[in-house]
Amino acid sequence: YARATLSSAGLFHSIYPIDNVAVSYIDRETFLPRRYSMETNERGLLVQYLLNFFPEKKQIQRLKWKQPEGKKGQWHDFVVKGYGGVQDMLSSLMWLRSRRLAEDETGIFYGMSGNFIYQIRYRVVDTGKTYTRLGARPGIAVRAAVRRWDWRKRKPAGAPRGEKTGWSREVLMWFSDDETHMPLSIEVTLFVGAVKIILSKIETP
Repeated sequence: YARATLSSAGLFHSIYPIDNVAVSYIDRETFLPRRYSMETNERGLLVQYLLNFFPEKKQIQRLKWKQPEGKKGQWHDFVVKGYGGVQDMLSSLMWLRSRRLAEDETGIFYGMSGNFIYQIRYRVVDTGKTYTRLGARPGIAVRAAVRRWDWRKRKPAGAPRGEKTGWSREVLMWFSDDETHMPLSIEVTLFVGAVKIILSKIETP
């Protein structure tokens, strides 16, 4: 399994405090997720997601528990049908690590967060050195276009209210240029700037 934490710090924490934890249980052979859970605490709003993946049935069961501050929490659930190879946010990194990541390699896969399905188109765009807190390391750059997907209509989702275009993000990922394909950095482009995650340490169990 893979586990990730996301917490805000500094000035941003005083404006928009975040404390999120995600865990993904992944099939060792197919690198497809079997179960994914995420607990979020953003500005006092507690939300818990639980995704159960059934690739053989091409189904995903999503359970969502939401508790606004000062109110009673409630469970909501629905089933996504017709998609058998969907990744979650953590298993998608493990799946990409399993690829050859050869020069100019391209591909398309689908991912699911707590609320939405996304179409991810990726391409290996560069090789060279990238910088981490452990120093410069040889890496492979993978650029991905992430677009929100309407799973019922099987096409890109329409523009959210107040926006002219559909929801999409650009992601640049660097993996180590060796057999492990260790994630070295991830940069996500947002409407107001970008978020960058950089490898700071490696711990061996």
